[in-house]
Amino acid sequence: MPTDNTKKRKVVSSGTEATRTSALTTLTTMAKARTPRKNTPFEFEKLSTEEAVERRSARGTRRSKYSPIGDQFKELGGEEVLAFTASKNEVQGVRNYMRRNFEGTHQVNSRRTDGDQYEVHISRAK
Repeated sequence: MPTDNTKKRKVVSSGTEATRTSALTTLTTMAKARTPRKNTPFEFEKLSTEEAVERRSARGTRRSKYSPIGDQFKELGGEEVLAFTASKNEVQGVRNYMRRNFEGTHQVNSRRTDGDQYEVHISRAK
């Protein structure tokens, strides 16, 4: 083994064998952290629900483009159907939104109407 921390490798090319030392294959070690690592990187405190709401961002929580549909679905009766028109991509977005937020309690049906528009029907699962 060489003493200059380089690694020797064998190269096989068209039936001949050559050994060469490459500076590119120098063995290196991982860089060390500049600061010592704590046992627990997190510091916890318990808050009441009201205090947690007050501490949150003033901008509010993120809402989906499809959350108004979810709001309408929450108010939907058992025998009612929510109907609207949407593009093909929006239909898939509605399906994904409903699956993520109302797993197993909904049914989404759609049919093509004019051009790229679809009529979407959302109802409670039976």
